[in-house]
Amino acid sequence: MPKFIKAFQDKYPKINVNMTVGSSKDLFKKLEKNEIEFVFLSHYVKIDTNKYISKPFFTDEMVLVVSTKNKLAEKSTCSISDIKDQVFITKSQTSSLYKFLESCVVDVKFKKELIIDNQEAIKKAVVENAGVSIMSKKSAQLEEEAGLIKCIKIVDCDFKRQINLVYNKNLQITPAGQAFFDILDINNKFEFGK
Repeated sequence: MPKFIKAFQDKYPKINVNMTVGSSKDLFKKLEKNEIEFVFLSHYVKIDTNKYISKPFFTDEMVLVVSTKNKLAEKSTCSISDIKDQVFITKSQTSSLYKFLESCVVDVKFKKELIIDNQEAIKKAVVENAGVSIMSKKSAQLEEEAGLIKCIKIVDCDFKRQINLVYNKNLQITPAGQAFFDILDINNKFEFGK
């Protein structure tokens, strides 16, 4: 998202951008109250299609992230059984990500789970080798490029999720919002309905 915001700011320097980062549940509540104009949500977050438009934005690959100090860092791929003896760091059971992972990983019990409800804190725990986690490859990209963590493809599960742009179909998108959609379209080759 930062590259799109940067492109928007470059083209429209007098328009302020307010970006909210939070749980899917909190973001959706803000959308329902019209506190935010649109939101990006994973495909597994249930929405009322009678009230909201949901358009695919991109496909996000989920990967195992491990510290470069972890023995698994030597691998380029692994299976779920390779990580069951690791401490698994995840968000709480009420999070949409946890529910998604639970639907993909059936009948696997990890040695121990460490619950951390903030993705940045999860990455820091992984860097310190407190455990391993599964998260978006894009969200772990900087840490991997810095040599702090290793992203490993999980071969026995299809960990892909669709990220959707969601907005209220009964509210007109503001000119600034539409300009942002245009930036997304130009930079991501995504076709938005107008």
